[in-house]
Amino acid sequence: MKHTHARVLFAIMFIALSWCWAPPVFAADIFVEAENSHINLANTFEVNFFLDTQGVDINALEGNVVFPEQLIAVKDIKDGNSLVNFWVERPHVTNGTVPFSGIIPGGFESKRGLMFSIIFQPKQTGTGDITVHDMQVLLNDGNGTAASTTVQQFNITISREAPTSQPLETQQRDTVPPEQFEPVVTSDSSLFDGKYTLVFATQDKGTGIDHYEIKESREFHLWKWTFAEPGKWVIAENPYVLQDQELKSYIYIKAIDKNGNERIVTLEPLHTMKWYEIWWIWSIIGVSMFILFIGTKILWRKKTISKV
Repeated sequence: MKHTHARVLFAIMFIALSWCWAPPVFAADIFVEAENSHINLANTFEVNFFLDTQGVDINALEGNVVFPEQLIAVKDIKDGNSLVNFWVERPHVTNGTVPFSGIIPGGFESKRGLMFSIIFQPKQTGTGDITVHDMQVLLNDGNGTAASTTVQQFNITISREAPTSQPLETQQRDTVPPEQFEPVVTSDSSLFDGKYTLVFATQDKGTGIDHYEIKESREFHLWKWTFAEPGKWVIAENPYVLQDQELKSYIYIKAIDKNGNERIVTLEPLHTMKWYEIWWIWSIIGVSMFILFIGTKILWRKKTISKV
C-alpha cells in the first residue's frame, strides 16, 4: 500500500509540474561503487549509488535496488548528501529490495551525483550482484522527456579469506536538525478518495531523515493562554491523511534525523476553532458551576444555622 501511494504521489507531482511523457532520448548512466568488491564475512561494507546525467539536466528519478539477500542484509541507508531534494519514496527495504523515487526541482546535472548509500552486513560466503532495476529518469526540459538509462551492476564476493577492515560507522556525529520545510494540505480525487492530505518532506545533510511524526490538536488561543484538546504524536509517512477532515486543528510535523535531532513545523488550521467548540471547556464550566452551587448551598446553610 505504501509503495502504491508513493507511485500515485509521484504521478501527481509530474502533473503538477505540467509534464507529459515523451519517447526516451539521451541517456543517463547509473553506476555502483564500493571501496572493495572482495568482502570479509565479518565486515560491514558501504555501497554508493551514483548518477551520471551525461551533460543534461534531470529533475526526477525512480528505481529499485536489487541485491542477493541470501548473501547480504541491509544494515543502514544513508541519504543525507543525496542529489534528491524531495523524496516521494525514501529508499527503504521492502521484500528484499530497496525502492526509491524522488524529484529535484530546478534540475540537476553532474557526472557523479550521489543518489544514496547502503551499508550491508554479510550473511554467508558466496558471490552475487548489486544493481538497479526499473530505473526511470526524466529530463528537466519542461516536457518530462524520459531519458534512456544504462545501469552498471556491481559484483561482490563474500569470503573468510578477504582482508578485514575497520567496522563502518552507520551514524555520524550530527547535532544539526533537519532543514526547514513547508508542508502543504491538499485534496485530490485520485489520492485517498479526495480526503484532505498532508504532503511534506525535508532533507538532513548529516545522517539523513529517520522518520516523521505528526500531531493534530484542536486549540483555542486567548491572549497568552492556550486551551487545547490533548493530541498524540503518531509516526507518519508522506503523504498523510489528516484525521481532522474539518481542518480545525493545528498540525505539528516533526522531522527526526538518525541522531535524534528534531525540526518541528506548525500549520495553523484553515478554520479557526471557537471556544464553545472544545468539549472539555464545557466540562470545566459544568464542574465550576457545580462547585459554585455546592459552595453557595453550604454558605446558605451556615447563615441559616447562625441565625437560629
